[in-house]
Amino acid sequence: MRILANLNTYYRLLLLIIGSSALFFLLFLSLYFYTIKQEKKVYSTASTEYTKEVGSIFNLNSKTHIATIIDVTFWDELVTFMQTKDSTWYKDYIDGEFSTYEVDYIGIYGLNHRKIFSSHSAKLNTEDIIPNALFAKLHEAKLLRFYMQLPEGMVEVFGATIHPSDDPKKSNTLLRVIFL
Repeated sequence: MRILANLNTYYRLLLLIIGSSALFFLLFLSLYFYTIKQEKKVYSTASTEYTKEVGSIFNLNSKTHIATIIDVTFWDELVTFMQTKDSTWYKDYIDGEFSTYEVDYIGIYGLNHRKIFSSHSAKLNTEDIIPNALFAKLHEAKLLRFYMQLPEGMVEVFGATIHPSDDPKKSNTLLRVIFL
């Protein structure tokens, strides 16, 4: 205290200005770091919400295709087609109704992993899009949904094994597989 008492007015004001500046600088730094912390928190929350929303949109969009592929794989006429390989039936019922499935590719494959018939939209130029390694996984799972990169871009693929309608658990002999 004696030191302050001995100072003249100029030094006292100078000390007050320096002290006030230091306090304001500390206040500024604390607000700055608080703002950075809040920005990170907001970004993290927004990113998490965005990821959830995108995931739920993909799942919602996929439900129609999953329902379609499940319906098609228990279609007895498709089972009959697998045995006869009647190209007229394929053109009438699969290729003719291609646009109603809202897909870019339909491929029917035999147990030897060879394509029997396929149809694709104008957006898709790649011929054989299904890797052979997926067939073993499909035989176990009976229904697959996955994403793959093609030259045309990222695609969502659905695959299922084809069985008669009286085999809802898909436990009897596997006939063929279909990919959308």
